[in-house]
Amino acid sequence: MNSYKLPKEGSSAEQILSNLQSFKSQDVPWATGRAFAYVYEPPADAKAVISQAFVSYLSENVLDPTSFPSLLKMERDVISIVANVLGGDSQTVGNITAGGTESIILALKSARDYFRDKKNPTATPEVILACTAHAAFFKACHYLGLKPVLVPVNPQNFQIETDKIAALINENTAIIVASAPNYSHGVADDVVAIGQIAKQYNIFFHVDACVGGFYLPFARRLGANIPPFSLEVEGVSSISCDLHKYGYTFKSVSVILYKSAVLRQYQIYTCSDWSGYSIINPTVASSKSGASLAGAWACLHYFGEEGYLKLNALTQGATQQFINGVKNIPNLEVLGEPVMNLVAVVSHNPVVSVFQLADILKRKGWYIQTQLASAISPETLHLNINPANAQWVADLLKDLQQAVEELLAANQALPVFDMNWVAETLSQPEGIMQIFQLFGSDGGSLPDDFVLINNFLNQLQPQHRNILLTYFTNNLFVAS
Repeated sequence: MNSYKLPKEGSSAEQILSNLQSFKSQDVPWATGRAFAYVYEPPADAKAVISQAFVSYLSENVLDPTSFPSLLKMERDVISIVANVLGGDSQTVGNITAGGTESIILALKSARDYFRDKKNPTATPEVILACTAHAAFFKACHYLGLKPVLVPVNPQNFQIETDKIAALINENTAIIVASAPNYSHGVADDVVAIGQIAKQYNIFFHVDACVGGFYLPFARRLGANIPPFSLEVEGVSSISCDLHKYGYTFKSVSVILYKSAVLRQYQIYTCSDWSGYSIINPTVASSKSGASLAGAWACLHYFGEEGYLKLNALTQGATQQFINGVKNIPNLEVLGEPVMNLVAVVSHNPVVSVFQLADILKRKGWYIQTQLASAISPETLHLNINPANAQWVADLLKDLQQAVEELLAANQALPVFDMNWVAETLSQPEGIMQIFQLFGSDGGSLPDDFVLINNFLNQLQPQHRNILLTYFTNNLFVAS
């Protein structure tokens, strides 16, 4: 039974705020600039302005733009700004969403409903994509009843093998997906070539630029070799771009853009045949605060083009500094050729585990994300290098090299598990709990060091990983 209950009497503002501050003690230390994931923090002066705009629109409801025309104006402004950055024209339309996942779900919904309307109302629509596509696409397929069809990926550069796409197209193909870039390695697919295929076969083509959409155009202006990837490319139907990443707005703000309103109409849900008011939802949510939208509008106007160019230059420089530094650390390598500030680092020595490196760095005050091995890539350290990190790159490289030397001196590889035992254990009623107990967990908590559990998960087949991770998450959200 859940033991935490609503208090009988209210608490003081001071006590509430003190409690909230104390809760943060176990969180990722993002404010230090030594966390390389999850948070895309604007500079302090910008944050102050964005915060004021955010708070000023906490109560306004995006649900009804006729009641809150100020929100409609701001959304139109933001969409127009992003469309211009991403090669749109006078026909381009779009909406603000609560994040990249929602933008992706909406793009696939639009493609699905367009396919049903124009081609086949009864077939199961198929989505051509690679395993480097964000997990949100697979989630969207699961939610929307779509069939994912995987394109091979080049194991050297981690791009979709474009020449393999045409063979996968059939009468049920509803949409092709490309990444600009993919999250895992920071590598962009060949959008121009894929756009030609989409145009030839008259297939909806979505470009996932959630992470790169508000970064790559500014990097290009600074001289980076960024091939065309956005609405300027023939064949592109829609594109997603998260402003809460390198637009530096507060979460949750993403943008979904379409080549024209003809395509966007399939995104909108309308219901006027129930007993209440007419529902017209361009996006998934109905009621939602105008705060994030107002914050985004303020953020874009505060930075302007020059502000984003300065932030981009700082980040690009720090990213190149890190990549060059890794080249001087034996046993480590940056995978692929990242087009932006997403970097995946692999170890070529079994006694230098990336999971051990992450834990050692955590004890030194860093937070570095890890990625489990996949069908195309070994396990890696993963870094999002942001303006707040730039001043710390040299220190991180120094600690990373020391961590490698420490593991080389210990000369001890991580254990290898018997996968037959794992499969047999998971088939038993109490098997999942037995596995968690092996790592000192009750199935709803984890030890301070993640190396053992990450090493174990890394050796499992994805279906077994999913069983354990689902069980853990189900227990994690049980109130104490």
